[in-house]
Amino acid sequence: MSSSDVTEVETKPGNSVEVTNREREGDTTTQENSTTEPAEYVAEKKDLRFWLIVASLGVTALLAGIDGTIISTTLPSISAALGGGEEYVWVSGSYFLATTALQPLYGQLANLTGRRVLLIFSIAVFILGSGICGGASSMNMLIAGRTVKGIGGAGITLLVELIICDLVPLRERGQYTSIIYSVSTIGSVLGPWMGGELVDKASWRWVFYINLPIGGAALVVVCLVLHVGRERVDTREAIRRIDFVGNFLFLGATIGIMFGLIYGGVKHPWDSWQIIVPLVLGGAGLIAFCAWESSPWCYEPAIPRQIVGNRTSVAALIISFLHSSLLVWVTYFVSVYFQVAKSHSAARTGVDLLPNTFGFMLAAIIAGVMLTKFGRYRPWHFGGQAMMVIGMGLYSLLDEKTPTYGWVLLVFFFAMGCGFVMPSLLPALQADLSDLDTAAATAAITIARSFGFVIGAFVPGIVFNNVFDRFAGRITDESTRNLLLNGQAFAHATQTFVLSLTEETRAQVVSAYVEALRYVWYAAIAVAVAGFLVVFVEREIDLRTTLNTEFGIEKGEKSKEGAAEAGEKSGETSEAS
Repeated sequence: MSSSDVTEVETKPGNSVEVTNREREGDTTTQENSTTEPAEYVAEKKDLRFWLIVASLGVTALLAGIDGTIISTTLPSISAALGGGEEYVWVSGSYFLATTALQPLYGQLANLTGRRVLLIFSIAVFILGSGICGGASSMNMLIAGRTVKGIGGAGITLLVELIICDLVPLRERGQYTSIIYSVSTIGSVLGPWMGGELVDKASWRWVFYINLPIGGAALVVVCLVLHVGRERVDTREAIRRIDFVGNFLFLGATIGIMFGLIYGGVKHPWDSWQIIVPLVLGGAGLIAFCAWESSPWCYEPAIPRQIVGNRTSVAALIISFLHSSLLVWVTYFVSVYFQVAKSHSAARTGVDLLPNTFGFMLAAIIAGVMLTKFGRYRPWHFGGQAMMVIGMGLYSLLDEKTPTYGWVLLVFFFAMGCGFVMPSLLPALQADLSDLDTAAATAAITIARSFGFVIGAFVPGIVFNNVFDRFAGRITDESTRNLLLNGQAFAHATQTFVLSLTEETRAQVVSAYVEALRYVWYAAIAVAVAGFLVVFVEREIDLRTTLNTEFGIEKGEKSKEGAAEAGEKSGETSEAS
């Protein structure tokens, strides 16, 4: 590379990076790396400020991780306390709706307002929503609080990864995002256990109030240590650059799709106009959104066309969608298995999921470190997806007689597969893109994951409830059978309900649940196989070891003055010579 092709850009005191003119001009053409041996890469040692920022992001990720699963074991109790009937599905749905629909907007705002201000705002809104949920006096108030939490959660989900991308080159991002994923996974596993303990020993309201001290700690830490750069944009220009039309189309499309998925088979039949119309309108909205984003009338697209302009980025987005759906799929329904087939309490179910935490963390850290060292992501995608296919096949063998060591090893094995894939998805998406597209790319992969979470939460539920009705005939007690028919089986999947039955009826109910779960795992096998096949579409592309961003660690005034003095001295020396 000639000297004319390189510009030095400082990202923090003592560090400089190369930025090619090709990248500055938006040309992201890269060289395929499938025929050369990967070079071992030695990353630069990070200073204390860097690790303090990573720690602050970890605390924030823990907050979001706990909240993502804490209601999975407590929703039946909350629904019973507040009533609301079929509207209980919006307790989860409203959160997913807000976090998904606002991703494009947050991606743009992150560039215009800076990462720090937006993350502080997101955490504060999240805390506010938690307070509303904890003080809810009706199901509608709880749903409103969950929506507010989702508005904050949308920013948290995007920004913790985006800030990591601002701090390190693409080659190193998998290593540090794996730390964030691991902390979030700890929160996800602690969630069901904490929820069960709080409901059993305190009140369901503490399922939400617990976020106040955790969120407060996250807010304080972020305010103290997160000092990063930002783009200086005047208000008029910032407003002009926000894609209002695109964001409105995406919001409307998301509402239509969510409405159809949430109410389908619960409040209205799937073939009714009340479900078909919202789904069709939502799909049309997504098409309109894509058309607008690529049109010449869109001044600054929320999701630029180049994000989906190459096969590797598209493949990474599809894998992220399928991968996320399976994560939620398994977490929700292995919990059903523990509480019904094994008669474990909600709190014990949280403990049962610990192998999931350890397996995911171990694999994610290994994959992240190896990705940084050798710069290869496809082997981790192939290996991880293959393990997920095998794991889903083994899940279909679970029944009430499976010994403890059997399900422990299975949960651990499947989590290892998920962990191998997770930290290498964002680098794969960004491999053929410029650092200038970081915010939009992170928003795109977060959207893919969010839709995956929705599919993983609702599709297996549809499969489970429909299949359960076929096996309900083996339950001889008519009152119990009627209680579980027509989509009510999942809501009654608790230890309390199972232990309230007579021994004969309990055995019949457990048998019906196990058979219905088997079909849930069969459907999951198809999703895992699809993810494995998509890996073949990817190319292995060299991961950049340089960084071009103005959002890196902010230099202090002393550092700036020191740099200026050094520049003046250098100028004097040159003149003297």
